[in-house]
Amino acid sequence: MGDRRKSTIFRVTGLARDQSDMELEAALKEALTANFSNEERYSIQTEIAIVLSCYHFDQERMALVQFDSNAPQTLSKQVVPQFLSELEVNPLQDWQIQMGDTDINIDCHFHGFTQLYTPPNDEPVTADIIAITGLDGHAYGSWRGKGNLRRMWLRNFFSKDFPRCRTMIYGSNLKLSSRGTHDLLDYGREMLEGIKKIRNTKEKLLKQMSKESDVLVQLRTDLINLIEDRKVNDKLKRWERMGDFFEQVPSVSALLDLNDHRETKLPVDADHSTIVKFDHKQNPTYQSVSNKLREFEKHAHNCVANRFSQQPNRPKTPSTVPFARDVRFVGREDTIGEINKRMNDIGRQHNRIALQGLAGVGREIPDSN
Repeated sequence: MGDRRKSTIFRVTGLARDQSDMELEAALKEALTANFSNEERYSIQTEIAIVLSCYHFDQERMALVQFDSNAPQTLSKQVVPQFLSELEVNPLQDWQIQMGDTDINIDCHFHGFTQLYTPPNDEPVTADIIAITGLDGHAYGSWRGKGNLRRMWLRNFFSKDFPRCRTMIYGSNLKLSSRGTHDLLDYGREMLEGIKKIRNTKEKLLKQMSKESDVLVQLRTDLINLIEDRKVNDKLKRWERMGDFFEQVPSVSALLDLNDHRETKLPVDADHSTIVKFDHKQNPTYQSVSNKLREFEKHAHNCVANRFSQQPNRPKTPSTVPFARDVRFVGREDTIGEINKRMNDIGRQHNRIALQGLAGVGREIPDSN
């Protein structure tokens, strides 16, 4: 088997649900192999995992595909078939092929929501887990370990530790080098639309992102001061990592400083990238994360049930209008008689009755009679 450190995970969407997972896997493998060269059909091995579609789970499936080389590792120079090599050069593009009488789409950018494994059909889903990467991150690769097996812990570990959870990743084009007019608020709205929920953005944050914002001016000044002593790799046109190590994000920025009941603080010996890359389940940080999620999963059902079953805490109404009949009320028989006469005429023609009087003279009491 080839070196998994060179392998790319592809996502295939548009698979119809009218076939079983086993039949879909065989049909997809045949469609992919049909686009291989003669040499690739003998040298490339295809691994396919059929998963549920996050958007049309009752109509469609999607697949996670990985290509490995059957050639000896020393001779393995390519583990991606030639017809998909363009996606490695331009990872934001999509590629379509025909499978039977339908067209399917292949990508490796993982934009939108992707479910990583399928929970058991005979058991209810206990919770949804959504992993969202940061700026310039990859929806799938950001969570993938750097070890020789390149385990993606949200997929490979959670499928066994949290089989009844629906674990998903979310990706969007947040590449800092890409051109676009979207801001963080637009990306947030796009994600919220995807999960069909609405949140109100804080007014303070909106003001900070407005034109001529003092915060943005300060950020611009900080950026200018930052890049003055940074060297750029002429070949890659990227900043080089050089110099002594230092703490880029201090604890005051990494923590919310809430009490221990509201915030779990875990010291991790890793940088901004490897902090979410676990090569094996014995990783202490993974064990801490999984234990905390296991607590959430345990109480998720009751928490949601109580949220929808609780009656709103409303104050009791001290009185109602109209008032009950007051047996001690006497007089004004002429007024009540005129009201009854006019009420009897309603239905044959349009009528309105208006009672006029100063406050406190008892307009409501004749009306209740």
